[in-house]
Amino acid sequence: MKYYIPLILLLVVLIVSCNSSKEIDEETFVQIYSELLISKEKYREDSKSFIAEREKIYKAYSVNRARVDETLEYYNSDPQRWKLFFEKVVKNLENIQLTAAP
Repeated sequence: MKYYIPLILLLVVLIVSCNSSKEIDEETFVQIYSELLISKEKYREDSKSFIAEREKIYKAYSVNRARVDETLEYYNSDPQRWKLFFEKVVKNLENIQLTAAP
């Protein structure tokens, strides 16, 4: 009986860690990455403001830096996948620019 509690706790930790380690879906990650690029450019002279803005973006999409980094690794591991992903980011940035134009 005394072995069941640690075993159950271990199983819970494993299940939670497995579920939280998934990559972010592509459509959402295109949005996140686009916003990060815009923020990086906007705050290129002010790293503290960029970090604060980055955290706001993560919060808005309910992600954390670890998931973003893991998703980046996923795309970076395959040059063709990265190319297709980045083409979508560029299209998204173009659409943002068009909607922001006066």
